[in-house]
Amino acid sequence: MRLLLAAITFGVTIGGLFLFENYKAGPKEENYAQIIQNIQNQYSTKTPTPKLATKPNKTATKTYTPSPISSFATTPIPTPSPVVSSTPTPTPLEPAATNSGLPLSGQVSSPTPTPTLTLTPQPTQQTNEIIVVSITSPVKQNDTAQLDIKTAPEAKCDITVTLPSGNQSNAKGLEDKLADNSGTITWSWKINWNTTPGTANIDINCSKNEQSFSKSLQMVIIER
Repeated sequence: MRLLLAAITFGVTIGGLFLFENYKAGPKEENYAQIIQNIQNQYSTKTPTPKLATKPNKTATKTYTPSPISSFATTPIPTPSPVVSSTPTPTPLEPAATNSGLPLSGQVSSPTPTPTLTLTPQPTQQTNEIIVVSITSPVKQNDTAQLDIKTAPEAKCDITVTLPSGNQSNAKGLEDKLADNSGTITWSWKINWNTTPGTANIDINCSKNEQSFSKSLQMVIIER
């Protein structure tokens, strides 16, 4: 729009100057008609059509020029020479003479006989004593009492049972007995139903090879 106004102003100015010059040279009537005609002609011919100026889009193209690769001189790496090491030859040592009695290498030793230990059986020592193994105590009236002892093998033993009343028992099973090879003797007898409750005394006497040994113990009798 500004360009259009500037063009019109420029045209009017030029036309005015042109008319002013013609006005000076010719008659006024001719000059006036000529001026009008010139103005119209100038207006119709000098009206510029505005054009938008386009700026060229210039894209800068960067050209990459590769730099020349400089050549490098390669230096050869020296190869290490193998080191030859000399291994000393071991000198065999002579075995020292010892008195250990052990066989040297290459020699066969004869087996040493192992002494055999012979055990001489000792004679079994006879136990000239009486050991009570078990006894029924307390024992009830009308029950069975039992006594186990251990003494010298094949020893002859007798037993005496004194009841709480003071009388000696004559029950079956209280006979004299001979110990077996292990020295064991067992007595077993019946307590009467009417035996007085209390403590009964038991005496054992044994003999062997004209040697005698005895043992005393007690047994409790209770009511049934």
